[in-house]
Amino acid sequence: APISMVTKVSEILLVPNTSPAKSVRELVELARKEPLNYASVGTGSLAHLATEMFLSTAGVKMTHVPYRSVPQAQQAVMTGEVALFFDTPITALPQVNAGTVRALGISTAKRLAVAPEIPTIAEAGLEGYEVTGWNGVLAPANTPRPIIDKLNKIIVEALKTPEIEKLLTEQGLEAVGNSPEEFAALMHADIEKWIRVTRAAGI
Repeated sequence: APISMVTKVSEILLVPNTSPAKSVRELVELARKEPLNYASVGTGSLAHLATEMFLSTAGVKMTHVPYRSVPQAQQAVMTGEVALFFDTPITALPQVNAGTVRALGISTAKRLAVAPEIPTIAEAGLEGYEVTGWNGVLAPANTPRPIIDKLNKIIVEALKTPEIEKLLTEQGLEAVGNSPEEFAALMHADIEKWIRVTRAAGI
């Protein structure tokens, strides 16, 4: 039983500092010219699906290399073992700010408040591309509606407090807080979307 979405989260497209691709357009052109690998943190992870959607939208192919953890995938992109890795802001931005990797774009429809200099992938040349991850709160099925409503009210009100908004923004997250019906509709839409992406990619 959906209660409320809590946060939206983007993925940041990272490439090695040594990559000749300085933009999303250049990365797509590079993929058309030579075989490239990309990292994920496992089959079916958001990083994996975000990349497959990127490749599908761009009309290019790359080889998937799943790693067991974010640090391993980050190391692979730092060393040039892979050509790209989609990473969440909380783990990607420290590496971007340290200059160990290059950020080409943000997967969501709008730029991050904590990294406004990084364009969205759609802005950077791949029109129509958008991937948004999220975190939410659910209860067991058949939880009485008054309990769902009470929890929803508490969560939505908490997400509107300046302290919580600031904490989440600093982690590259966007506070949401919506109705159980809105959250349910988004979940169903995402299920349909990822079914299409996974089937098209043969995952």
